[in-house]
Amino acid sequence: MSKSKGKDPQSFEATQMPDTKFDDVDLSRAKLHRVTLNDAEVVRSRLEALSILDSVATRVSLSDVEAREASLQNVDLASSKLEDLSLAGSSFLNVDAKQCTLTDANLAELRARDVELGGIDLEDARCSKARLKNLDLCDAFLDDARALRVSVKNVDFSDARVHDVKGQRLELSNADLSEAQLDDVCLRDAHLENVDLKGAKLEDVSLEGVSIEGANISGLTINGVRIDLLIKLTPEDPG
Repeated sequence: MSKSKGKDPQSFEATQMPDTKFDDVDLSRAKLHRVTLNDAEVVRSRLEALSILDSVATRVSLSDVEAREASLQNVDLASSKLEDLSLAGSSFLNVDAKQCTLTDANLAELRARDVELGGIDLEDARCSKARLKNLDLCDAFLDDARALRVSVKNVDFSDARVHDVKGQRLELSNADLSEAQLDDVCLRDAHLENVDLKGAKLEDVSLEGVSIEGANISGLTINGVRIDLLIKLTPEDPG
């Protein structure tokens, strides 16, 4: 399907469009409500300020798409493949993106709440000044990502694998990182509050300037050293 650029914003209501291909389409400011887009493909298109509500778009493929300031609410994106995608300034509310692949994404100033991201494969993402709340990132894989001044509250990061991630001034609160594996990760000047690090493994991780308030470190290993056991073996300061 191809639509000419420059037209007035479009509206789709209760529309079935499975297996549809959108190539070089301008759907900026379009409104999609109760739309089914399973297995659709979108390439080289503009979706700026797109609004999607109460819709299903599982297993969709997006490549080279500009979707700044898009709004997704009550949307199922499970098992989709998203490449070279800009979501800067977008908002997600109650979105299911489990088992998705998200590569080369611009997530600057993203606002997300109640989002399922379990098992997501997130590579080469850039995220700054984002506000994220109530996320499920269980068993996620993050590789070659950059994050600056990102706030994350109430997140399940258990069993996640994180490699080559550079973060600065992150705020992480009420987070479950139990059994997570972090390798070659920078958390400079991060603030962690009420964090569960039980059984987590950290290798080649920079914690310069990090502050931690309330953490479960049972079984936590940093560079091969069990931190909880090391603390128990450290003699108390006689004062």
